[in-house]
Amino acid sequence: GDFQLFGEHLERGFLALAGSAAAKTLRYTDILHELTDLDRLTVFEPGVFGGQCSSYSREEYVAWATNADSGHYIRVEENGEGVLIDQEGPGCIFRIWSANPTGKIRVYLDGAETPTYEWEFEDLFMGEQTPFIEPLVYRRDPDTLMSASDCYVPIPFAKHIKITSVDHEPQFYIVNYLTYPTDWVVESFRLPLSAEQTEALHAAASAWARPGTDPKPTLPGQR
Repeated sequence: GDFQLFGEHLERGFLALAGSAAAKTLRYTDILHELTDLDRLTVFEPGVFGGQCSSYSREEYVAWATNADSGHYIRVEENGEGVLIDQEGPGCIFRIWSANPTGKIRVYLDGAETPTYEWEFEDLFMGEQTPFIEPLVYRRDPDTLMSASDCYVPIPFAKHIKITSVDHEPQFYIVNYLTYPTDWVVESFRLPLSAEQTEALHAAASAWARPGTDPKPTLPGQR
């Protein structure tokens, strides 16, 4: 009984916090700054939720030894495109992973009926084009088809995002994202980046390129 009462009080407390969340405006430079802002990890933000879409098998039983968790999309569109993610916003994708990025992918932002962007999937991980630069992107072995690949370049969306595989390839994939309260204003991903955004991107990449370096500024009198 006491435990249940405690749980009810805790739930009401969380609901009160969620109801008092202040609306925010997130520009792309703000989101890029979050890649290196360790202070934000200590801040509870009511109404912000993390989610994941992946190629896990939708079947009831999976024999894991067969490594069959690839090519399982949310659905396949009438035009043959396999849907990796179809998510209402506002939100931001913070990581895309694949073991075998092949073929083309299309990004539909904020309800667009035609692709906002179309890329070769592997180009997200090669580090050869802005804004997908190292070390924010990584590919273990560029010359091998089955090669673990990560992209941590944020892709924010104000209202909605859908990403599809054009050729409906049997890919292994994971897409990690955050969604924000509906009254937050989030600047959608747009290319080319502005000069300010490019500077913020390179600042994040520079910090990520120096693992082991103390990220705090030196303070007067510090020992």
